[in-house]
Amino acid sequence: MVDGTVEYYGRSLEWVLRRQTMTLLVTFGTLVATIWLYVIMPKGFLPSQDTGLIFAVSEAGAEVSFAQMQRLQADVEAAIKKDPDVAGLVSVLGVSRMNPTPNAGRLAITLRPRDERRASADDIVGRLKRAVAPIPGMTVYFQPVQDIQISTRPSRAQYQYTLVGTDAGDVLGWSEKVGRYTDVTMHPSDDDDFEHDDDDDDEADSDEDEEEPETWQVALSGVLRK
Repeated sequence: MVDGTVEYYGRSLEWVLRRQTMTLLVTFGTLVATIWLYVIMPKGFLPSQDTGLIFAVSEAGAEVSFAQMQRLQADVEAAIKKDPDVAGLVSVLGVSRMNPTPNAGRLAITLRPRDERRASADDIVGRLKRAVAPIPGMTVYFQPVQDIQISTRPSRAQYQYTLVGTDAGDVLGWSEKVGRYTDVTMHPSDDDDFEHDDDDDDEADSDEDEEEPETWQVALSGVLRK
């Protein structure tokens, strides 16, 4: 086995040495192809994927009535449906586990099959943002649906951050510092914006000497700056 391997290596080496010019050209071509692939390949923690689905969260002022929210949501739906690459959408309003506040809505947008459109999901998201921007009193956050999700809770952006600490001031202060390293304003998650975890009731029957400090946490969502 070893002798056969050495013999094969000797023949292949002789073949390469007799064709030095071609070998150098192949090596150079491999280097060029490697650089070209590095330039054109999507980069990032998780490159954006085009699954044909876009998830959106619409948000109005806290003082908005349900009737006015319905009207604003209808305006958003009409603007989205005008896009030629949108095949359909589902809109949800009202308080639920998925939608905890009455001034927010959800939209699931289905795109046309990939072979029937030229634009990618990211390009369509950009068009939809421009389409709904003129609607007064309404802000819409679009996010292409990905097969690989790292989120543990609903979010308005691709990435989210949960800061936990025992001092409320430190948690709020560091949340502002994290916001400086994002391309968009940090928005609270759909769970409670600022949560106070007090386990006094749960620990009532435990040993009085074993007291855990109260903790505060804030969940933020945003996009990392490139």
